[in-house]
Amino acid sequence: MTQQAEDQSWTRDQVREEIDRWQLRTQSPAKLPEITPGPLYTYPIIRLKDRLKIDLGFGIYHDLPEKEAKKFKEGDVVRIDPSLRGSDKRQPVIARRPKADEAISDLYTYQATVTQVVDGDTFHALIDLGFETTLAQRVRLRRIDAPEILTADGKEAKTYLEKILSRDHGRILLQSRDLDQHGRPIADVWVQGKSIDQELLDKGLAVRISE
Repeated sequence: MTQQAEDQSWTRDQVREEIDRWQLRTQSPAKLPEITPGPLYTYPIIRLKDRLKIDLGFGIYHDLPEKEAKKFKEGDVVRIDPSLRGSDKRQPVIARRPKADEAISDLYTYQATVTQVVDGDTFHALIDLGFETTLAQRVRLRRIDAPEILTADGKEAKTYLEKILSRDHGRILLQSRDLDQHGRPIADVWVQGKSIDQELLDKGLAVRISE
């Protein structure tokens, strides 16, 4: 490949494209561990500026209602029922206090609607955080990496991701707890209950990211 690049005076993008193609051709599809989404509308309680708040994720917090604050402490986990409303008709009811074994790692799972696919591993979505709060966010898939969008393989990967994410009219489940090196949320994504990463790997449109 090196000699061919020199003989044909490939640009940097052409070299990157050929490397991506070579990796996808020579690597057998990796088998990712099965993952399942956590419970919806379930949040940790944090203390911020001497006040207990409900951490909705993505740096967004909701005040714990004063009448509820005495029941909880920092580090507790609560679940709300969005269909039930309190006396002021604006606050959803905290339906129950989940068991202590419901780990923080299971949280930050949301319903979302995809609005735009950027490339084979990145998209924009409207994310329902609960408490009548919707966040528009750019999200990157956590476990896989697709070729650059400027390459032919990158364009193919984007088209296939669009196909996957449109299967339920753009409705997905999304779990996100971390950011990538560019400050973008990275997420696991399910469509109709199925994690989407493995399908992209099996099609040879992405490679696994080492964890």
